[in-house]
Amino acid sequence: LVVESNDSIKVDHKFISENVEICKSEFSEAWSKEYREMSVEKLTNTVISYMSDFMMIKKHEGKIIIMPAIAKIIGVYPKDFNIKKEQQSKWRIG
Repeated sequence: LVVESNDSIKVDHKFISENVEICKSEFSEAWSKEYREMSVEKLTNTVISYMSDFMMIKKHEGKIIIMPAIAKIIGVYPKDFNIKKEQQSKWRIG
């Protein structure tokens, strides 16, 4: 990724889609049924729309521009989510 002079980052739709797919595979257990059952394509478009509405990203000339404010936003799942996930992984192996 290349940071532009205004601290934004230009990516393509594929980049966003790949990252949504990773998040879906890692965290969808904590999501509502609506989002869990969405295709990656529809989920990607939903995320892009949501982020656009909050001015986290802009679309320009076929690219998606990630705005600097997004670097200040993080989210974490409750600690017990990680514990449950680790236990489920052990159950699948064992």
